[in-house]
Amino acid sequence: MHSSLTNKIILSPNHSGQRVCKVSKITIHHMAGNLSIEQCGAVFQNTARQASSNYGIGSDGRVGCYVDENCRAWTSSSNWNDQRAITIEVADSNLSTWSISNAAYTKLIELCADICRRYGITPSYDGTPNESFTEHRMYAATSCPGPWIHARMPQIVKDVKAMMAGSKPTTNKVQGNLPDQILTVGSKVRSIGMLVEKVDVANQMVYNSVAGGWIPSKDVDEVDARDGKKDQILNVGSGFAFPHEMTVGKVDVPSDSVYINELGYWLKARCLTETKEGQ
Repeated sequence: MHSSLTNKIILSPNHSGQRVCKVSKITIHHMAGNLSIEQCGAVFQNTARQASSNYGIGSDGRVGCYVDENCRAWTSSSNWNDQRAITIEVADSNLSTWSISNAAYTKLIELCADICRRYGITPSYDGTPNESFTEHRMYAATSCPGPWIHARMPQIVKDVKAMMAGSKPTTNKVQGNLPDQILTVGSKVRSIGMLVEKVDVANQMVYNSVAGGWIPSKDVDEVDARDGKKDQILNVGSGFAFPHEMTVGKVDVPSDSVYINELGYWLKARCLTETKEGQ
């Protein structure tokens, strides 16, 4: 099965076969390059890469299908997410800013709206794996989908909702200034979604390498039921996030770490998203 918006089908051998979960999410990625849908499809033909996506969108706005929607692509470093998500790689038209073209943005909104209609998905995003629109950075130590798309995820969801209601998609120009994702003293931040890698029950701590080490369990919330039950009992494999907006008090550039005033300890900057610029 594929969207009627598909311009070309280039099926990849890299997938897990039929999904075991109902489609309930969309995950937007970036190609980290200005690839055509044919070039992206060729990359996914290589079995040694062990990578694929359900769709790709080129800077010209054309859509390629690489893995049938009924199958789980290998895109997000998370079996849990990819079993539930239709994944979309989008070409970067500007490799300095990782921005995408107007044609790609318009087609992205059209494709997401089409998927949401067909699967009964309500578009939503809060920066954690809990909502229907997710990102690769929620599941691995990566900046994907890049700072440009990441900063516009709320706008993307807004535009998808508008299109589902009958409006035409906007261009990729978003009103107002967006945070630059360069953390400084005073920056307001929220955490991305992460996975528990180890648990220290005696000391009530959980470990995550993206965040930079051990974290008190009391400081985080379980954000999904990937370990079997969303019960705020954190086990290995549980999805979690810091629940509140936080403030950067100090910055250590060499270690890529920031001190969070509300927590009283350091975190790796890669696990945080800037919501308001600091000094």
